[in-house]
Amino acid sequence: MIQQKWRLMISGAIVLAAVCVISNIVQAADYTIKFATSHSAMIPWGSTLLELEKVIPERTYGRVEFKPFLGGSLYSGYAAPAQVASGGLEMSYGGFNMGSISDGWKAITGLPYIIDSYEHYLRFCRTNAFSMLNKNLEAKGIKFIAQGGHPGFSHLFNSKRTVRSLEDFKGLKLRIPPIPGLTKMCAAFGAQSVTIDMAEVSSALQTGMVDGTFTPVVKLKSYDLIRNTPFATAANTTFIPISFVANTDFWNSLPQDLQEILLNIFTEYGQKCHNVFRGMENKLWELYKKGPGTMLHELTPAEKKEWQAAVRPIWKELTEKSNEAKMVIEAIEATR
Repeated sequence: MIQQKWRLMISGAIVLAAVCVISNIVQAADYTIKFATSHSAMIPWGSTLLELEKVIPERTYGRVEFKPFLGGSLYSGYAAPAQVASGGLEMSYGGFNMGSISDGWKAITGLPYIIDSYEHYLRFCRTNAFSMLNKNLEAKGIKFIAQGGHPGFSHLFNSKRTVRSLEDFKGLKLRIPPIPGLTKMCAAFGAQSVTIDMAEVSSALQTGMVDGTFTPVVKLKSYDLIRNTPFATAANTTFIPISFVANTDFWNSLPQDLQEILLNIFTEYGQKCHNVFRGMENKLWELYKKGPGTMLHELTPAEKKEWQAAVRPIWKELTEKSNEAKMVIEAIEATR
C-alpha cells in the first residue's frame, strides 16, 4: 500500500512537471515589442497601449508579447524614435517627434500653417511624396506602420487680448515647444518666444512669466487655460500627427501573417484614438467658450492667408536646405 502511494505521488509530480513545461512553452512569445511613450494612462494614447498589452497576445495566439512603458518611464516621446532607429526599442509613437530625424517630418510638424486640416494631411498621405518620405525613413531604421490620428492642431491661448492680426502679436511673451519653426514665426510676428518644459506651462502662465502658449485644446485642464488664458485664437498653427512606427529590421523579421495581424490592430486602434480625441476636442472647445470671460476668435480665410504669407519665408528656408523637405512641401501645397 505504501509503495502504491509513493508510485501515485511520483506519477502525479511527473504529470505536474509536464504540465508546467507545456504551459511555459505555450506562454513563451516568439517576439517581444517594447513600446515607449511619454503619454500617461489618463489620455487615449496611453490607455490604448494598456489595451494593446492584452489584445496583441490574444490576436497573435501568444506569439507576440507587447510591453508598454508609459509616462517616460523608459524613454520620453521625443527620445523614443531615435531608440527605435537604433534597435533599442521595437516600437514607439512617431510623427510629431521625428523632425530631428527627418527633414520631411520637420516640414510637416514644425512649419506653422503648413497643414490646413486632418483631411488635408490624409490627402498628402496618398501622394508619392509621402511614400518616398517613409522609404527614406525606413533606410534610417524607422518603419511607418499606421496612422494614430492627432490630438488637434495647436492654437494660440493668451491672457492679454484677442489676437486677430499680426499687429496683435507684438509684445506678447509666448511659450512654445522646442520647434525652430515656431521660434522663427514668433520673431516674424513681433512676439517673444519662451521655451519651457510642458510641466511648467501652467505656473508660467499664472506668474506672468509668459502671456500665452500655442497648444491643442486637449491641454485645457492641465494648463488651466480657462483661468490662465481667457483669449483664444483658433488658428491651426502647427499640426501634431501621431503614428505607430517600428524598427525596420524588427518589423521585417516578423512573418507576413504577424505583420498583417499587427497592421490591422494598429490601424484599428489608431482610428479609435483619433475618434476619441475628436469627441474630446469638440467638448473642450464648448467648455472653453462657456468659461467666465473667455473669448474665442476663429481666423477668417483672409486673416489666415495673411498669417500664412508671413511664414512662407520660413518654409522656403527649409526647402533651400533640404530636397526631402522641398518634396514634402510641394506635395502638401498640391493637395491643399
